[in-house]
Amino acid sequence: MRWAVAGIVAVLFVCLQVSVGEDGFQLLERDCGRLSEPKYGSDLNDDMGPRIINGVDAKFGAHPWMAYIRTPLYFTCGGSLISHWFVLTAAHCVKDDPLIVILGEYNRDQEEDCLGNLCMDPSEEYDVTLAIKHKFYDLKQHTNDIALLRLDRRVTYKAHIQPICVFVDSKMKPLVDRVTWFNATGWGYTSPGKTSRVLQELRLNRRPYESCERMFGKLMSSTQICSGNDDSNLCNGDSGGPQGREMAYGGRRVYVQLGIASFTNRQCENVSILTDVVSHGNWIKRVVRRYSIPDDEAPGRPAQRESLERKPTFYHPI
Repeated sequence: MRWAVAGIVAVLFVCLQVSVGEDGFQLLERDCGRLSEPKYGSDLNDDMGPRIINGVDAKFGAHPWMAYIRTPLYFTCGGSLISHWFVLTAAHCVKDDPLIVILGEYNRDQEEDCLGNLCMDPSEEYDVTLAIKHKFYDLKQHTNDIALLRLDRRVTYKAHIQPICVFVDSKMKPLVDRVTWFNATGWGYTSPGKTSRVLQELRLNRRPYESCERMFGKLMSSTQICSGNDDSNLCNGDSGGPQGREMAYGGRRVYVQLGIASFTNRQCENVSILTDVVSHGNWIKRVVRRYSIPDDEAPGRPAQRESLERKPTFYHPI
């Protein structure tokens, strides 16, 4: 049965590849979601809410888009780098506290992440200067639980810091709706009161809307995804993190984000609600285009970092 399902998914991904135009208009960024074997050391080059329960340590260096989001005092959520300026996360992760984003992180307890004699370059810290929630985010229904964080300076892509792919064309939704499982990553709780120090990953199955509606006692929206497993799930701390899949696109293998961890039950069991990224692709594209800082505004030097004493600007766009 597993092999039969894999065959169906492979056909779906081939269909996605065939539908791509020469200008790659379906993706937010052309150069994203790279899945080549990572290389580590000083000569790195470009070739390379909820908790995860019963997950495993993520493959070393395999998720260079992961963002670790915290305040000056504590860890809050996960997120994903989607462009030189923006990190994608959940709207409920945006509070009144100043936010800090760490990119290129793997093990939270180590200043330098190494696997044997292979080491990644150090992680990089960014202040959040602008936090944009979706205008129609509903805290009670958990609909439109999506936000974008603009960083204080332009991110330079490296082997261990790369953007994830995001579909911005709504025509992709019928195809993505046929995907039966997702790969989730995060640093959330792995046992009561204990968050993971090492990035975790987990395969989550798509579940019928009715499963989440019975669990949470509310109707699901078409802009949400019901997911979960009988013996593993997301939980507090994984909120805002990405759920995605490897796809064949434009003649290459890329990793595409399809969901954002949004909401789960207190026991972190059975099912969780994800925000459907493809449903919000146009919103993501409009915000990124409108609020990214042009490269020529600071020629030859990075943007000035803003003091942590200043809180991010929170507001609803357009």
